[in-house]
Amino acid sequence: MTAIGRGQLRVLDERVEAKRKIFAYYEEALAGVSGIEFMPEAPYRKSNRWLTVILIRPEKFCVDREAVRLALEAENIEARPVWKPMHMQAVFDCGSGFRG
Repeated sequence: MTAIGRGQLRVLDERVEAKRKIFAYYEEALAGVSGIEFMPEAPYRKSNRWLTVILIRPEKFCVDREAVRLALEAENIEARPVWKPMHMQAVFDCGSGFRG
């Protein structure tokens, strides 16, 4: 296992750069499309862009995320909803009624 990890570390910078290029491509291609927002990069860190996340606002984009996901699936493109924030997950609902 150690050898695999060390081998992967040798190409880490290249892989991160490739993910950042993919993100930049999507961001540029969808720039100006009303109702689509990208997860911003924190000003204090450089994101590895392991995952490209967008927020779809149906009232502006005119379809919801499920319609987008199904259209992408029809083209054999993987897409899925992102997990809920920790404070909104059922395991943290201790009967307080607070759900975020």
